[in-house]
Amino acid sequence: MHEENMEEEGHMDLSEAAAGLVQATLRIAAPRVLLPGDTSEMPDHLSRAKLGNGLVSAHSPPRAAKATKAGILRFQAPNTYRIDNQQRRYVPKRDDMVLGIVEDRGPENYRLNIFASAPGYLPHLAFDGASKRNKPVLRAGSLVYCRVALACIDVDTELTCTVTQGIKKDWMTGESTFGELKGGTVTRCSLGLCRQLLDKDCRVLQVLQKHGVPFEVAVGRNGAFYVNAKDQGIIVAIVNILLNSEMIQDGSEEQMVKFVLKSISNRHRRSALLAPT
Repeated sequence: MHEENMEEEGHMDLSEAAAGLVQATLRIAAPRVLLPGDTSEMPDHLSRAKLGNGLVSAHSPPRAAKATKAGILRFQAPNTYRIDNQQRRYVPKRDDMVLGIVEDRGPENYRLNIFASAPGYLPHLAFDGASKRNKPVLRAGSLVYCRVALACIDVDTELTCTVTQGIKKDWMTGESTFGELKGGTVTRCSLGLCRQLLDKDCRVLQVLQKHGVPFEVAVGRNGAFYVNAKDQGIIVAIVNILLNSEMIQDGSEEQMVKFVLKSISNRHRRSALLAPT
């Protein structure tokens, strides 16, 4: 009997601990509005939380994050927190994926316009598989998809085209995650739209994939995205679809994509009829 009671008490303790864990997670996961200077205490089990856009570690109370921007506190499993807001200027943050335009080439670095208050610098050898004898050669005006390696208010923003997570592929294969983007077009947009497009559950990208639209897209967190396709009309259509998706709140992405694709199909049909035989 005594052993059975101990087992029951043990199960109750575990159940209560699990319930407390769930309640703590739900409490911090619930979206809420924070203003600059507001603090949000993290649960004990999430003391190693990763702080994203608009959050810094607060010294008091312990396990707390302080907001540096006004916006909505968001939680992303397993342990990432960020502030979602509609700020206009991009502020570089480490590990952000960004699109940059080469402005100048120095002895050791490229200077890139990353649409922030200051340029970013990309070392010549900061590419997977690059060496002194075998490295990419970028020219002024080249578009580059890269990652923020170092972001600090006191030093220049350092960029890199190397991969830290996932499959690494040599820059010469043309299949690397980061590097120069050729062809296509780059479009400026809001930072909020960039966050939507980078979400793994982005509805508009899922609908485009469902309809089998062949195109390539690269989204930067710095308020820009790149689109490329074989047909110029498809590029224009995809850009318009992505820009308009920011304003759709009622789940009508399917209708919008169907309408645009039908317009492209009709245009191609008319062009074929008018083409000389």
